[in-house]
Amino acid sequence: MAIICKELRAKCEELIQKIIFWCLVLYALSSMLVWVGCASVQQKENVLAVVNDEPITEGDLKYSLTIAHRREDLSSAGALDLSQFLQKLINDRLIIQEARRMGMEDYPEVQQAVEAYIVRESVVRLYDEEIVSKVTVSEDDLRNYYKRKYGKEPTDEGFKNSRTNLERAVRRQKEKERGDEYLKHLRELVTIQIDNDILKSVNLSEGSESEKLAQDESVLARVNGSSITVKDFIAMAKSYPKISKETILNNWIDQKVVDHEALSRHYETKTDLKNMVYRYRNQVLKNTFVRRVIIPQIALTDESLKKYYMSHQQTFTTPMRFKIQQITVKTIENAQDVVNSIKNGADFSWLAKNRSIDSVAQEGGNLGWVTMEEMPEPLKKVIETLNVGDLSPVLKINSFYRIVQLLGRKEGEVEEFDKVKNKVYKAAFEEQIDTLLNNYISQLKKDAVITINDQALRSLEEKIKK
Repeated sequence: MAIICKELRAKCEELIQKIIFWCLVLYALSSMLVWVGCASVQQKENVLAVVNDEPITEGDLKYSLTIAHRREDLSSAGALDLSQFLQKLINDRLIIQEARRMGMEDYPEVQQAVEAYIVRESVVRLYDEEIVSKVTVSEDDLRNYYKRKYGKEPTDEGFKNSRTNLERAVRRQKEKERGDEYLKHLRELVTIQIDNDILKSVNLSEGSESEKLAQDESVLARVNGSSITVKDFIAMAKSYPKISKETILNNWIDQKVVDHEALSRHYETKTDLKNMVYRYRNQVLKNTFVRRVIIPQIALTDESLKKYYMSHQQTFTTPMRFKIQQITVKTIENAQDVVNSIKNGADFSWLAKNRSIDSVAQEGGNLGWVTMEEMPEPLKKVIETLNVGDLSPVLKINSFYRIVQLLGRKEGEVEEFDKVKNKVYKAAFEEQIDTLLNNYISQLKKDAVITINDQALRSLEEKIKK
């Protein structure tokens, strides 16, 4: 089912990230749930703080960490500073509450973003219900697929070794077949209207006619309550320059058919999606507040940018670079033999051409100028201890052994303002946002009632460290 798969691609990547980020803390979160009597978060969650009678729960923490992609914070027991991150959540909640007070929930861009989110999440659930859960892969399916693909009966060993890939391929094929069948069924249930005269008149090629069509508000097609104008169709078609207008329109119809069915199931009334929508809306409200209230206050002149540049020289300094040449061999014995040859007067470049097995051997092992970030980890640990002309000790890199000679070193240099002006603007802009936000939060805190559940926070930190 092409349209559903297209809807799901980005979502699947997000779900994979969530699984990776939270596999280390899942037990901690699931084992500490208590009832929270809150209209907007109606599930059992541990309350970490309360801001003006509005709770911040473990679910809120989990969502925020996922959005922030804080994978590094979960990589070791002591890395995640929950107290600091909870304070950020409290600050965010104050801004979100202020956005609500200012009526931003009724802003068109907020409502449209939330509606689009509900559609996306509803489509995911529809796909799971009507496609994934309806598809089964049997042993016969796997063996028949193997025979079609390889033209022979599967051996026990060959079948076992390829089983995972076979299951994936068969499931993908059966889900597509089920999806196409289900999409056909859905299209039979709705009323689809296409103005074929208008469609014939639409020319997607560039030119004055195309500019005229880009302003045309005539309705090209309808699917139940949804419609698409010529203007919107032209804008959409620009993303698919090599696809026919008929295919583009059919894809839009398929999408609307699926969207209508997904929304008709009212998944948003179920607790899990209701909570997800609540948190997503909060995120949109915060972003809208920053865009509507904070950013308009920022004014950066060339003079202010130069001042920022002069006071942050280290930020705009090129990294130190090292010119090196290397010899890579397969065994420690070969490596030691190379070292002995060099000490006895052999030419490093000649040895590299004749003994090295890496990609720069024919260049005499000359790797050119590289930064610390471009080096393998073992070399990073020793490169700064070397003087120009020195040999490194034998380094084990993966399953090979390497000897490196330092040919030159260049200290980092401050880049000219004109070359990094865009970077300066971005850095100064972000600093201004932080400053203005912090000032706003400081004012909001004066009248706020904030309580932190220290016991719950400590308990969660201990669980994660275990």
